[in-house]
Amino acid sequence: QNNVQNGFKVYPSVINDYTTVNFSAASAGSASLTIIDNNGRIVRKQLVAVQQGFNTTMVNGLGRVPAGQYVAVLNGAGYSYTQKILITK
Repeated sequence: QNNVQNGFKVYPSVINDYTTVNFSAASAGSASLTIIDNNGRIVRKQLVAVQQGFNTTMVNGLGRVPAGQYVAVLNGAGYSYTQKILITK
């Protein structure tokens, strides 16, 4: 069963130092939010406390990673959502 129903969005899609992640969840719990480079290396990972309903979380410190294309991945029990992002300098 998917806890995250819809609404997964990482914005802005072109990032300088931080990004905001929005998503909806069917139930409370936790999830991990991971930023992965094109070689599959994890450049940032954080645990997200998930509330039932609409959720917003921020990822800071992305200005310390090299510019380029990355994938933001939200993983929880029984679900995984991804979105491509671009980090610029």
